[in-house]
Amino acid sequence: MARIPYFKAEEVTIPLRFIVLTAHFIAVLAVVFALTTLTGSITQVDVSSPNTPQSSITYYNITYNKLSGFAYAALACFGVEFITLFLGVSIFIRPMMLINIIAHFLGLILDIVFYIELWPVAAWISFVVVFNFVPLTLELGVWAFMSRFTYARY
Repeated sequence: MARIPYFKAEEVTIPLRFIVLTAHFIAVLAVVFALTTLTGSITQVDVSSPNTPQSSITYYNITYNKLSGFAYAALACFGVEFITLFLGVSIFIRPMMLINIIAHFLGLILDIVFYIELWPVAAWISFVVVFNFVPLTLELGVWAFMSRFTYARY
């Protein structure tokens, strides 16, 4: 009788987390590289036209600043999350891995839909908060807990 090979949970979740995190990072990077075009499409304002009213240009600038601020904050979150992933902060804590995988997968899907469907900027801000800031906060909490309570063992 042939043996059925099986994988440990970490053999599947670690590469999956890296792939989903990288894909979500690329989706946010697409938003960063298309900030001007995306903001113009969302606000329906053509800032290059000389006939555009000043109030529309102000609305465009406010929207652009919100979108770019949260986009760069999301990139900073990804930087810290990649560092904690490569340091192995929570790779053996299965619930934490599951939360990260699900959060970044849903963030990836919703970022793509935001980019294609041109949803309001407030929707994307909530996506960044829920799918970037929350997993990062949990990851940093695990890092603080592990460094505080497991350092004395070694």
